[in-house]
Amino acid sequence: MHQQLETAVKKGGRSAQLFRDLGASLEWLQQPRQAIDAYTKGLELAADDATLRVMRAWAKLSVGDADGAVKDFEYVAQKHPGLGYLRADSATFENLSRHYQAKLTQTNSFG
Repeated sequence: MHQQLETAVKKGGRSAQLFRDLGASLEWLQQPRQAIDAYTKGLELAADDATLRVMRAWAKLSVGDADGAVKDFEYVAQKHPGLGYLRADSATFENLSRHYQAKLTQTNSFG
């Protein structure tokens, strides 16, 4: 599946859905930085796509970019306040960020 997505992009495919699927595939392959790039390309085509932005936020958290993740989460919360899975305020996102950073630091200190 991943190869098909890469081929579609190489052949000039340009849609938010294509880059969303490519990003998800890259995350599954444990390539979060490349996934972030794919999500960003999708957002260039559909800046207000809440799913793409949330997926990019989680990928950013996975590489330690808590500030970038919080910005994406806040953007979605402001643009799409009715989304049930994203009802939170800035303090909640900052707490999530701090918690994730602590876990990341803990994990890295043992490796």
